[in-house]
Amino acid sequence: MKLFTHTNKINNLKNIKSYKLDISSRYDIKKFAKNCLRRDFNDFRLTDLNFDLSKVLEVIYQNKNFQNPNSLVYKTFKRLLNLRFTLDFFKNKKIKKFLNLKINFPYIEQGNISSIHLFGIDELIIFMHYISSKKKYKKVCDIGANIGLHSLVLSKCGFKVDSYEPDPDHCNMAKKIFKENKIKVNLIEKAVSNFSGITEFTRILNNTTGNYIANKKNSYGPTNKIKVKVVDAKELSGKYDFIKIDAEGSEYDILSKFTSKDFKKTDFMIEISTSSSRKNLWKIINKKKLKVFTQKISWNRVNKLEDLPTSHKGGAVFISSSNSVQ
Repeated sequence: MKLFTHTNKINNLKNIKSYKLDISSRYDIKKFAKNCLRRDFNDFRLTDLNFDLSKVLEVIYQNKNFQNPNSLVYKTFKRLLNLRFTLDFFKNKKIKKFLNLKINFPYIEQGNISSIHLFGIDELIIFMHYISSKKKYKKVCDIGANIGLHSLVLSKCGFKVDSYEPDPDHCNMAKKIFKENKIKVNLIEKAVSNFSGITEFTRILNNTTGNYIANKKNSYGPTNKIKVKVVDAKELSGKYDFIKIDAEGSEYDILSKFTSKDFKKTDFMIEISTSSSRKNLWKIINKKKLKVFTQKISWNRVNKLEDLPTSHKGGAVFISSSNSVQ
């Protein structure tokens, strides 16, 4: 397991005076983040990671500025949470519980990426949105389900879940995870785009979370190509309260098939993958006069092209008829 290549990262947390993290407010988090600036991350002790994950994420979730990728709190906890989940997988080979949800999610390698990366701070912020929306949504859709973590969390929140994932290997892993967790998810082994049929699918062997259809992205390193089935996004119209889209360059093609009525009744959480996707999304925003909010600008409403991210590094994008994300 490549997990154990993280052993040095863990062992290096042992050698300096520990700063006790007792989170109860945004002021505690700010104080802790500022303290991190005075120290090298390699000088943390394991006890620095023994914080209440749910409490920390609740404070971050309630303070939108903390979710901005340029904020000190975000940068600090992005690294800390990576170490925290590295340690959890190192100890248990799986995640058994987080955010007060009982789950069974194994350590799986996807090239140079592993399950650890699926629990990054951006994903955790989105999971907090799922949890806070338990009374808002009933039927949801996960487009680009990968090995099923988002679908698992959505199901644990009590939603009825349809999941679309074209990669047969990912689907097989997801089925095992759903069975292990005793949940019912309608998993459809198809990509979603602006047409129905068959298309070429590129698997990026060093990072299968970045797989894509047709020529939607540029990729680096070894790949292999297979044929996959595709469903037209218009077939999803009117069916869901919430749709999560992580489609690696196909975001615009998918969103273009939804009507103005869909955007009034359905919330969308999206990852933008490319600069061209950003430009095309901006066209939809203006054409349909959508209310769009981005993590990049602390979940404020988008007013110009530059407010949208060009990749996952800028955080998520939320489309809703509501006046805010929360």
